[in-house]
Amino acid sequence: MMKNRIFIIIACSLALMSCSDDKESYAEMSENNVFKGQVDSLEKARSVEGTIQSSFDQRGQKVE
Repeated sequence: MMKNRIFIIIACSLALMSCSDDKESYAEMSENNVFKGQVDSLEKARSVEGTIQSSFDQRGQKVE
């Protein structure tokens, strides 16, 4: 009986976790959303991360 409850709880939590998709929430964000500034800052940080990574890769190729 207890094993069945644990299995049901785990199955439900896995089902709920698989339904969430962060990329959809960004696509649906409007201009007047409260979190727009934070989302913009995250996008800028991701682009800076890409720039730093490409610079790091170029330096690694020069060493080789």
